[in-house]
Amino acid sequence: MGQNFPNPFNPTTTIPYSLDKQADISLDLYDITGKLVRNLEKGVKHQGSYTENLNASNLPSGQYILNLRTEDGWSESKKILLTK
Repeated sequence: MGQNFPNPFNPTTTIPYSLDKQADISLDLYDITGKLVRNLEKGVKHQGSYTENLNASNLPSGQYILNLRTEDGWSESKKILLTK
């Protein structure tokens, strides 16, 4: 998963990610305490590059964590910063 852009953002950002093989994925947004805020994408994706847009206009300013994981146990996280 690449870093979102722009970062910091207000209120929208783009999240790039790519898969080297077909996988059942979940892309989730957590607050800094680890509480799930929103599921951004879930389901089977084919090999390739993707982007997901996040509109956080209803969320408070702060640091959040993006987590991309696959059904086989692979996971990657990135910190993002929402400034209003």
